[in-house]
Amino acid sequence: MRIKVIGHTPDQDFFTATSKPWSMFFRALKQKHEIVTSKIGVSKFDCLVVNSHSPKALKLALKLGIPKSKILMIYWEPSVSYPKLHTKKIRNQYGKVYTPSKYWSNELGGTYFNWPQVLIKDKYVNFKNWQARKNKTVMILANKFSAKRDQNYSLRRKTWKIKDRDGNFVVDLFGAYWNKGFFYDFRHFFGMLTRTRLSDWDFYSWIYLGKKQKNYLGTSSNKKVTAEDYRINLVIENCAEYVSEKLFEAHLSQNIVIYVGANLAKEGINPGIAIEVSPKIRAIKDAIRQIQYLHPKDQYKLMKKQQAIARRESKKRFNEKVLANLAKTISKDLSQE
Repeated sequence: MRIKVIGHTPDQDFFTATSKPWSMFFRALKQKHEIVTSKIGVSKFDCLVVNSHSPKALKLALKLGIPKSKILMIYWEPSVSYPKLHTKKIRNQYGKVYTPSKYWSNELGGTYFNWPQVLIKDKYVNFKNWQARKNKTVMILANKFSAKRDQNYSLRRKTWKIKDRDGNFVVDLFGAYWNKGFFYDFRHFFGMLTRTRLSDWDFYSWIYLGKKQKNYLGTSSNKKVTAEDYRINLVIENCAEYVSEKLFEAHLSQNIVIYVGANLAKEGINPGIAIEVSPKIRAIKDAIRQIQYLHPKDQYKLMKKQQAIARRESKKRFNEKVLANLAKTISKDLSQE
């Protein structure tokens, strides 16, 4: 069959393999099918696979008479950043959907697959060098906006409140779109507000819009290198619906990881990979303080323990293997229709 693959944005006519993991996806798909690479409307196709809802591609597929069973979507975005994507109206326009979140699979009736992750390798860092790191916490995340209930973006904007007994900031903040001013923040927040149903509004999501983050140290050109100056890494997911790449990428720097996000055990991940805390500033502060007050050798042991678990878990979720298997699942599902 001829398959048209649409990228992660609705206007992306054709999704090309720009990385090795995605090249493995297309290699597996090509074993039994032909990939249509021309622009939408130029060549006919028999099946449509989208990485995000694409009204343009969907309209053409229906015009070509492609049955719903051969119109498939892979979900990547959480409801807090793309509320409409998780509605029945959008979901029901596709035959099968594939989701890298068990929460989404239950919500949408999708086929589950692991979120593609980097492979954590056994990189040795000796205690002397690790002890020389700052006994502080780093957070490398973008300032984003959502008005939907259960978003964690506003929690990221509260981390400046975490201070030690001398009033010093405990969390050093890096990332994009911070300290842009109130009008920048409000404009992007208002855009999300208008795309969110009133019944789903989080009336506290506007907190600290435009707030100057005094613990902000700029963007990071290399997150791994930046985090290697610290002993602790704070990861706050967009929401608690899924486990993204953020958790595993934090382990590339041999940090002790504090995690705010999905329930790891429910997502099939060994919870020993990180210290899980609730999405509350007080809980985050207490977790950081407990780690900071440990003897450096105990901190080092905790890091090594998390690292060992992260290596095992990353092997199960290695991006090249995950995307190749996803393509095989899609190919099999299409062949059975």
